[in-house]
Amino acid sequence: MTSHDQNCDIRQLQEAALSGYVDRVRAILLEWRETLGDDKVFAENTVPILDEAIERDLAEVVETLLTYQVPMNAELFLKATRNTSYRILQAFLHHGWDINTPVSPYTPPALASSFHDRDLTKWFLDHGANPNQRCNAYRDCTPLSIAFREAEPPTIKLLLDYGASLQHGQVLHYAAMRELDDRLDVLKYLLQEGLPVNDIMYQNCGDEYYFNMYSGIGTPLHYAAARGLLDSARLLIENGASPLVKDPAGKVALEWAEYNGQTNVAEFLRPRSTGHGPETIPQFTAEDGRHFGNVSMEDFLRESGYQLV
Repeated sequence: MTSHDQNCDIRQLQEAALSGYVDRVRAILLEWRETLGDDKVFAENTVPILDEAIERDLAEVVETLLTYQVPMNAELFLKATRNTSYRILQAFLHHGWDINTPVSPYTPPALASSFHDRDLTKWFLDHGANPNQRCNAYRDCTPLSIAFREAEPPTIKLLLDYGASLQHGQVLHYAAMRELDDRLDVLKYLLQEGLPVNDIMYQNCGDEYYFNMYSGIGTPLHYAAARGLLDSARLLIENGASPLVKDPAGKVALEWAEYNGQTNVAEFLRPRSTGHGPETIPQFTAEDGRHFGNVSMEDFLRESGYQLV
């Protein structure tokens, strides 16, 4: 097949697919499978068409493309999720897609993008979606994490009913980022569950803390302060959060508020961020190797063997 012929066939396939002419799509794909020996070339030419078919919710076309082994990927599955395209999602599963595949090393599986529709969330859970599935081995962000940041309470309850664990996903930190009007109710629930209010994100996750130490992590109070959530910051302090806890860079929540221009929170925290505070509040980041002063990024990566993604 010449380059000219291939370009013509690509246009023909695109026109047939986006017009819903499934029989024509089958014929072209069958010919391609017989004449194109290079899977990479096949993927380069067909995945964009699959992408557009998903965007237009052309379920029968998508099913046909998948039948002829057009490659699936997490971004395409995510698009079908955001479009609430049940038939396309089912087609992916039928062709072997793992519903618990993270979207990226920094984004949890597509379940976390289903929260706009509770029926869709339940569909995911009924089809084996794990609300505790992490992004990767060194990032404890799960669908439940995202739910505590942005899903409605009934959706959070649904995840918990299906086995979501408050011990995974740094959920208090994500709830402290919540900007919805019900954020205090959600925070109160987690505080009543006894989650540690002064932990730096990942501090109880072993090597995971050191892997993320340079990425801007802090306590729940740090996150509320950075977003200007005065009511959340006040509630956290009323429940034992210390404004004196330092992040790995040696910054307290007040400094996060100031850096992000959150004047109201900064004014609230400033008088509470002086002195030495209660001796019962340990400084996790004061230990050697837990803050920037003693370990450079280069030394950390060299000694740990980790690779930045």
